[in-house]
Amino acid sequence: METSDKKQGFPLIEMVIVISLILIILVAITGFITYRHRQRTFDSQARIYLEKIIVEEKETLSDLDHYYPCEDPETLRDLPDEERAGTCAKTFPNVPFPEGLRIQVIVLGDSRSFRITVWHPLGTGAKFQYTSDVVNPKIRRCTDPHC
Repeated sequence: METSDKKQGFPLIEMVIVISLILIILVAITGFITYRHRQRTFDSQARIYLEKIIVEEKETLSDLDHYYPCEDPETLRDLPDEERAGTCAKTFPNVPFPEGLRIQVIVLGDSRSFRITVWHPLGTGAKFQYTSDVVNPKIRRCTDPHC
């Protein structure tokens, strides 16, 4: 019988390639997790500012007893006909909003109710919406692009 002095195993280059691939995968997974966390941070920021806007709108209603409707073509373009009569998109100069935050405030037809939609383009794509004229108003998260 012949015996072989040749040892079996992986060549060094194969080990280096396998370890390199494992490191690349770990870096990619870590980057993706960081990216998703950043998106969720933008969503949380949008929700927090929505709560601040709700407080301001309610104070406006208690001070003035109504909201001022206006005609804003950009806002009216996407609305159903029944809501076009008294709508208004307005900004809040007293609240320092973070850069990039998108806000849409619509005063509904009776000037005593409103709908606010807030989102951040760098977030997950979710929008946060509050409507004051429903029986149990609450902030809802919607992912529908027409929200």
